[in-house]
Amino acid sequence: MVTKHVMIRPQPLQIPVLDNNPQSNLERTTTVPVFNGDSLARVLRPLISPQRMLGWSLGIVYLWFGALKLAHLSPVLELIRRTSPLLATAPFYNVLALSELVLGAMLLAGVWKRWTAASAVMHLIGTFSVVFSSPQTAFRPAFPILTMEGEFVVKNLVLLAAAGTLWLLAGERVAHRPSPALPRPSILSEREAMTAPAENFPPSISEVKKHADHAAQA
Repeated sequence: MVTKHVMIRPQPLQIPVLDNNPQSNLERTTTVPVFNGDSLARVLRPLISPQRMLGWSLGIVYLWFGALKLAHLSPVLELIRRTSPLLATAPFYNVLALSELVLGAMLLAGVWKRWTAASAVMHLIGTFSVVFSSPQTAFRPAFPILTMEGEFVVKNLVLLAAAGTLWLLAGERVAHRPSPALPRPSILSEREAMTAPAENFPPSISEVKKHADHAAQA
């Protein structure tokens, strides 16, 4: 049996050479837009502020919950009956539903921001008080094991923080609101002060001005 030797010739390496041709594929670069959190924030910041985002989200929640209560389709009615039976009666329950609808509309519209946020804070504090007024409903068998109703109530802490933030931001805007410009006292030049009558000056200065005028005449 004759063995044939086969010679394998290595292929030349295709090494790209950088040329000075501006149309070269090696010099041609493609700009790929990279979108990250900072880029998205820069795009959205002129359109929506963090304060407006909080107000809109709270407004949607209040409108949604209030509409369900007004239509008597809210599952929270059973919780209210167990914790505050008086509030579950028709007149008070309807007032609660209407107040939530009004709060939601005001939060979405962005009007009376400070008072609206303060009202939302007080409403959410009342909702969260279930943890203290009816602990057997929020915890079972005991604290800190939450029931389903307890988890629903405790999550209101996030809404309470959002409403409190809106109230603080609205207070800062009121504090930084420019006050009406007060009339600045006119400053007379030396020549005008010498020739102006003494009646144009305050009483303490007018006396000095009269003596100076008499001395100049003498």
